[in-house]
Amino acid sequence: MTNPIFSVCVTTFNMAEYIEKAITNIINQTVNFNIEILVCDDCSNDNTLKILANFEFLQNFIIVKNTENLGVLKSLNKLINLAKGQYIALLDADDYWASKNHLQSHFDIYENNKEIGFIFGNYKIFEEKTGKWRIGMPPEFLFPKTKQFEFSIINYPILTSTSSFRKDLLTIEEVNNYILNKFPTSDYGIYLGLMLKTTGCYISEASTLYNFRNNSQSRKSNVYARIDHIINRHKIGDYFIAKHPVSNQLLSKRNFLFNQKILLASWLTNNFDFIKGKAKNLSLIEFIKYNPKAAYIHIASHSKILYKLLRPWVLRKRPPGK
Repeated sequence: MTNPIFSVCVTTFNMAEYIEKAITNIINQTVNFNIEILVCDDCSNDNTLKILANFEFLQNFIIVKNTENLGVLKSLNKLINLAKGQYIALLDADDYWASKNHLQSHFDIYENNKEIGFIFGNYKIFEEKTGKWRIGMPPEFLFPKTKQFEFSIINYPILTSTSSFRKDLLTIEEVNNYILNKFPTSDYGIYLGLMLKTTGCYISEASTLYNFRNNSQSRKSNVYARIDHIINRHKIGDYFIAKHPVSNQLLSKRNFLFNQKILLASWLTNNFDFIKGKAKNLSLIEFIKYNPKAAYIHIASHSKILYKLLRPWVLRKRPPGK
């Protein structure tokens, strides 16, 4: 195939249960341009490669087979380096696009808005545990037209499988630096970096179906591993803040939200000494300033009796303080 406009990049590891649906979904996109599909298998030991072999007859289908497990960022980097399209669309192997016009809608925005460098959208979440669907972003969500980096360093809004970007905005050197700094995820670093050089666009339509799996990278069943992931992800933001300083006020809020997230995750351990240690990184004054309704969590994190009484309440489905 010649001159693909979109390169769809999929990284996979042991996704035999989902990969066929994801690839078929890409193939069934309704577009008026050429696309290519690039898949990197990161040493799966299930039937992923056998399933992918069923698509090898396609001219626009490329499979990269890692000889050792490299992780998602290095795997994605291989695909980006091979991609020939003007635009890169990302899709996790366990997600799929609900709309057949997903790529076409992104293409139309790019063609009509030369200042737009990346796009992401809303999504529906399938919760593996409950078997139910819910909307990802609320109807009132707005992505600012300016200071998108500052907005996202506090509350990163982009789901990988909803997103795409102009390939020429991402350099090989940048991704190599992300790898050198051992970024634990692929999208967070890529899009924070893009926000420092271009403008992004949000589509409110939920065109992506996101599979909320219980033991995925960001929701590891081992709570301590999950906390380590949160810490390492936070360091990605530190990397970019060093290059693009933000206000002390924003840093203070970011630091609070990070430590609050760590504290809430620590409550899942049921290890009071561990929880109390994490609570030392926060003050009651910070809770009063940024999240007063959840101040009781800080207090209970210093009292074993209150902790045992309030643990069922804190770990309920509703956000703490509401």
